[in-house]
Amino acid sequence: MIKSSRSFARSTVLALCLASCGLLLAACQGATSSRGDYAPGYRVSDLALAARNNGVPLTVTGNPLGLSDAEATQAIIERFKVPGWAPQVAFRPRNAQDGGYGVVLIFDPVLDATPQQACGVQFGRALPYAPQGDRHRVVAAFCNGGPMSSTRASFEPVSGPDDPRFQELLNQISLTLFPAYNPEMRDRDSEIMISR
Repeated sequence: MIKSSRSFARSTVLALCLASCGLLLAACQGATSSRGDYAPGYRVSDLALAARNNGVPLTVTGNPLGLSDAEATQAIIERFKVPGWAPQVAFRPRNAQDGGYGVVLIFDPVLDATPQQACGVQFGRALPYAPQGDRHRVVAAFCNGGPMSSTRASFEPVSGPDDPRFQELLNQISLTLFPAYNPEMRDRDSEIMISR
């Protein structure tokens, strides 16, 4: 049991180091992010459930890329990837019949937009578009009805979907939305493993 606890601890440290490196790199490139928020039921394995109907539904609103909404959505779907430790799934545009699982990226929402409101957008609820000054904002959430994980970020204008700063932003969002374990439950998981 001690050996599996050490293995778990090593993988946890590695995941934290990778996420930290991504956040630091993004900060150097003009993107800033809040730490993630996680529901008690968050599990990275839920990505496999979310993808069971030909990929994880992805909803994008707002458009910092200077493309049509359809082109921007497709460009983001092509570039949005999960971290290596997560189930390797594809993303696709949301369909009307999709259930509660999905990923939502809301660009330039009103300042007080919440992850719960972002998840509601995938079911047709409106969230006003409100660009502010020379920086863009994004609220991102992995949803199953409500947010399972979420984050906020801001970034400088980008030249298009192939701008390295935009790709790094998407990487940063993915690292935060899909950690290997639920950071809110880390201490509790450690106690359970020790007591066995």
